[in-house]
Amino acid sequence: MIKYVFFLLLSLSQVYCQIVTLGDDYPIFLTINTSVRSTSNLYNVDEKVSEVVSTVSPSLLLDLSSKASNLSLTASANTNIKYYASNDNLDKSYPRFSSNASYSFAKSSISSSVSFAQMASEGDDPKDDGEAGRLIARDMTNFSVSGSHQLSEKLSFQTGYNFSRTDYVSGGASLDRDSFSVPLTFYYNYSPKSAIGIGYNYSKEQYDETNDSVKGYYYIKLKGEIFPKLLANSSIGYTDFDNKSDQDGTLGTDLSFTHLYSAKASFVLSLNRQFSPRATGDDVLDTSLTLSGNYSFSAVLSGSASGNYRVSKYSGSKDRKDNSRSFNASLNYRLTPKASISGSLSQRKNTSEGANEGGEYNSQELTLSANFRF
Repeated sequence: MIKYVFFLLLSLSQVYCQIVTLGDDYPIFLTINTSVRSTSNLYNVDEKVSEVVSTVSPSLLLDLSSKASNLSLTASANTNIKYYASNDNLDKSYPRFSSNASYSFAKSSISSSVSFAQMASEGDDPKDDGEAGRLIARDMTNFSVSGSHQLSEKLSFQTGYNFSRTDYVSGGASLDRDSFSVPLTFYYNYSPKSAIGIGYNYSKEQYDETNDSVKGYYYIKLKGEIFPKLLANSSIGYTDFDNKSDQDGTLGTDLSFTHLYSAKASFVLSLNRQFSPRATGDDVLDTSLTLSGNYSFSAVLSGSASGNYRVSKYSGSKDRKDNSRSFNASLNYRLTPKASISGSLSQRKNTSEGANEGGEYNSQELTLSANFRF
C-alpha cells in the first residue's frame, strides 16, 4: 500500500535534467516520469474490473547532434515499470530503446528512426486480439526512413519506407505480423504557405506465408494555410484492398483541419476512413470523426476537450460492426516555467452488433498529473 501512496504523492511528476556530457558537445539527459491512473474497466469488457495503475519511467537520452552541420542524432533508453493496486501479479517492467536521425541538404532532407519496445495494454477491444479479460503483451520493432526533395521553386516530392513487426508473447489467438508501407507524394506549392499534391501509398500486412492483406491508397493531398487562420493536412482518395476476402475498393480519407479562432482558442476537426488490421487477421474498415478544442483562460491556465465517434465494420464473411464513442476533458495549470499540474477525465462506450459481435463495454478514467523540469 505504501508504494501506491508514494506514487500518488508524486502525482505523475516529471524530472528532467542533464547528468553528464560526453566531451564538450554531447549531453546525456535523465528523465523520470511517474503516473497514477484510476480506471473503472481495466480490460474493457462487460464485467468491469476497476484498478489503479502506477507507472514509473526512468529514461536516458544521448544527444549526438552536430552543432557544426545539419545533422541531428539522438538515442534513448527507458523502461516503464507498472504497479497494479489490486492485481500485483501483473506488476512488470517494459523496456524501450529508440534512435532518431535527420539531415538536411540544400534542397533535400532525410530522416529515420528505429525502435524496439516491450509493452502490455488493455487494448481497444481485447476480443480483437483474442485476449479478453487479460493484458495483451507484445514486442514491437519499428523502422522508418523518409526523404523529400525540392525539384523547383514550386515542385517537390516526398517518399519513404515504414516497417513494423509485432510479436505477441501473451498467447491466445493473436497473430504475429509484419507490416510495411511505401508512400510517394508529389507537391505543387500554389502559394508560399500551402501546397496541393497527388500520391500513392502501398501497404501490406503479412501474418504468415498464406495469410496477408495488401492495399493501395491513391489520393489527393492538401496541406498548409488554405485560408486565413485555417490550416489543412488532409488527403482524400480511393483505397484498393486486395485480400483473401475479395474486399471491394472504397473511398478513403485522412482529413484534418485546424481553425485558429483567436489567440486563445483553436479547434481541430478530423475525419478518417481507412482499413486497419486486427491481431486476429481480420480486415476492418474504420470510419472515425473527431472534434477537439483548446482554450487558454490565462497565461498559466489552459483547457482542452475532445470527442470521437468511430464505426468499425469487419469485412469478408465476418458479420460484425462496432460503434465506439469517447470524450476527454483536461485542465492544465502552469505553476512556474518549469512546473505544471493537470487533471483529465475520460469516458468511453463501445457497442457491437452482428452474428460475430464483439465486446460491449463502457469505462471511465481519472488522471492527475504534475510535471517538473530542471
